[in-house]
Amino acid sequence: MNSLSSAPDGQLRRLGRGVKLARAGAPRLLDALLAVQLIEALAVATSVHAVQRLTSAVLRSSRGPTQDLRELLLPSGLLLLALTIVGLCQACQPAIAAVLGERLAGVTTAEVLQVAGSIDLADFDRPEVLDRLKRVEVGAMVRPAQLAGGLGILLSGAVGAVALTVAVLALQPWLALGAVVAAIPLWWAAQRDGISQYESIRGLSRLERRRMYLAGLLTRRERAAEIRALELTPALIERHRVLSRQRCAEVTKTQVERARRQLAARAVGGALLLCALVGMVVMLRTGTLSLADAVAAGAAGAALRGRLADAAAGIRQLQEAAEFVDDHRAVTRIGLGAARPSRPLELAGQQPLRDLSLHRVSMVYPGMRDPALRNVDLQLHVGEVVALVGANGSGKSTLALVAAGLLTPTAGVVTRNGVDLRALPAQSWRPEVSVLLQDAGRYQESLRDNVSFGAVRRPVDDAAIRACLAAAGAANLLSSGEQDLDTHLGREQDGGVELSGGQWQRLALARTFYRGGRLLILDEPSASLDPMAERDLVDRLRQSFADRAVLLITHRMAAARIADRVVVLDHGSVVEQGPPAALLLAGGPFAQLCQTQSELWELQPAG
Repeated sequence: MNSLSSAPDGQLRRLGRGVKLARAGAPRLLDALLAVQLIEALAVATSVHAVQRLTSAVLRSSRGPTQDLRELLLPSGLLLLALTIVGLCQACQPAIAAVLGERLAGVTTAEVLQVAGSIDLADFDRPEVLDRLKRVEVGAMVRPAQLAGGLGILLSGAVGAVALTVAVLALQPWLALGAVVAAIPLWWAAQRDGISQYESIRGLSRLERRRMYLAGLLTRRERAAEIRALELTPALIERHRVLSRQRCAEVTKTQVERARRQLAARAVGGALLLCALVGMVVMLRTGTLSLADAVAAGAAGAALRGRLADAAAGIRQLQEAAEFVDDHRAVTRIGLGAARPSRPLELAGQQPLRDLSLHRVSMVYPGMRDPALRNVDLQLHVGEVVALVGANGSGKSTLALVAAGLLTPTAGVVTRNGVDLRALPAQSWRPEVSVLLQDAGRYQESLRDNVSFGAVRRPVDDAAIRACLAAAGAANLLSSGEQDLDTHLGREQDGGVELSGGQWQRLALARTFYRGGRLLILDEPSASLDPMAERDLVDRLRQSFADRAVLLITHRMAAARIADRVVVLDHGSVVEQGPPAALLLAGGPFAQLCQTQSELWELQPAG
């Protein structure tokens, strides 16, 4: 379990980060919040002075007729005005803090989503990254509001306490000291409460991610049929209950400790405050303190202790929000790219793609010992179709992700036109890469969106969308009168139309066609197609291969045999490559794969 340093400098750093985050998200609102606190503090200090003057005037009038009515009216009016301003400020402060929290939630969530949508895919295999992302994702719903509220309470308490301390010091210095000392136990308890909550959330983050995963299995449609077929519902619910009991036990332990600290702090603080009050009574009886000063000092001292308690509550709230501030800072740092490349490299990235090469590329996923790729050399040239074949687990999909620039290899270099891909700005080469993954997305949006998502930076072209649907063999989605490009897909949408697996695959292929680009990577595009449709797809790819480099990953040897070049992977290594005809004559791994598949599909004579 990670611990949070309780050192003052650590608290100040986190407070500074929280203020910096708030200022970056909504500077005007933060300034407005501070202005309201300053106005309120001045009004509170003025009210203490008015109470002292009003009490003195009342005591003088009780000893004889009042010579001047202004002696009562002026302090009364000043007190009324000060209390009115305090009330207005206290009414405005929560509203400003709430809007500030909402603005912060929008800004921080957008920043985190930007990072989550751009970090290297390998980071999603790192539990520490997933934990941070999940904490920030969940925390973004409540922590920005808590941060804004904590800042508001802390500012109100701190600024008001300073103003009241100055006022009390002018009346009776030791009483101000007593109020501050009485608040020290509350500060200590607030600090420890925040630290305890911080550590509890961090300790529960992995458990919570597991619990949400189990809940997702039972509430999402993707696994519903299989879960029912396997009768998994009771077992999954029981696992969720076990994790919930563990969470409840940890939360109970944290809250019991918190209650004990609060009781102890309030008892000690109350005893110290009682000592201060006894001292004030003794001074009144001995005549060393006037009744007017005692009334004003007592009222100011009680208000001071309340403001100090508010500051302590703000500190506790900020401590609880500190994990969000720290995680947000860490997550956004993950997304920070390298320094902007020089102009010549940027120009190199803008040149049309001629070739893409992998040089001695290896890839080891986080937490794995065996590499998914081992010293792979591969060249892809515009104008040819390269088929990538091999058994399951041989590294084909990993190689496709590396070639697409979606995975950064742990060793080796990927070059575009001879320039290291890492040295080029992503926006200079990403648009020319079009990828169809084996597990393509099924977007619960309109039919038009599912295709146009392939190139969101271009204006939507309905004619091109229809052409791509036809090229992918998905024109039948438009054949029904009730279905058109505005049709929503997926049963999670109101009135949405559900598609078959094959239809979703063809739709993903249409999205890939719509994107265009000079590098086309297709990972099992024909998995849901029959052999005739697959042959038709490959023929259409060959017709457009003159201005594209095509990497076709397939288990169908018939498709691989009509490619220009075949690359065979085995346990992450290239074991054979060359023209398919030459590889068949060589009788090596490719020939064996073709023979095995032919035997599987060979019709046996009737016995």
